[in-house]
Amino acid sequence: GRAVEIGLRAFSSATLDIAARLPVSEEELSEAIENGEASARKCFTEVAIGDKSAQEEFLQELEKGIADQVARLRRDNETRATRSNEVWLRQQWEGRVERSLADFRRQHEEGSLTLDACKE
Repeated sequence: GRAVEIGLRAFSSATLDIAARLPVSEEELSEAIENGEASARKCFTEVAIGDKSAQEEFLQELEKGIADQVARLRRDNETRATRSNEVWLRQQWEGRVERSLADFRRQHEEGSLTLDACKE
């Protein structure tokens, strides 16, 4: 119902900033999720109508929607962290290893690389 939609929008609004800054630490992400969940439940409670049974059913729908969004946030955080780490590793490789090997590669291609040079 309407209360579920409003609750899910509140969760999205509360977690929008953290989603824009991914990747973040697990602590930051968990704090944002907790704040988002609290905001969603508060908004839901403020606008939910109907008898207790109907509200419980809608609350379960809200909880499922929140769980889906939390899973997506965690997955996106993990994916972006992995990409960030890969970029960092590539930069380190290029900056340290590739530069060091460039002269050896050139010498090898020219046929002037000696065994003594390799031992260095």
